[in-house]
Amino acid sequence: MKPDQTVLSATHLLSRLQAGDETAFEALFLRYYERIYGLVFRLLGNKADADDIAQKVFMKLYHAPERIQLQADETNVMGWLYRVAVHESYNTLRGQRRRQSWHEKFAQLWPFSQTAPDPASLAESQDDQAKVRRILA
Repeated sequence: MKPDQTVLSATHLLSRLQAGDETAFEALFLRYYERIYGLVFRLLGNKADADDIAQKVFMKLYHAPERIQLQADETNVMGWLYRVAVHESYNTLRGQRRRQSWHEKFAQLWPFSQTAPDPASLAESQDDQAKVRRILA
């Protein structure tokens, strides 16, 4: 019979994950996802971004669980997840600020208030100019 994963320590689940046990990842995900999502949502204030970042954090854990070093019973899985979540959130915020700054600079360079002439009216105007030149010639 399989032991109940809700009573297993995070260190034990991490060691099982590092050994290739995917059910250990599922248990860690279910245990910590809401906390990580809540943290990221408080930092970003956007549900979609918070969900994306929280998933990214757990994907990092899934693809490279060996990044967390096992230290007897003192391995702090939540601390590692927390640090990665904060780092990813700040990277997202920095990227948003850079994009906003770029959009503002672009808006100053491009005169959006001046509309380009309608191609049909431009062609008609050029035809009229050509007729006048022919008549004057």
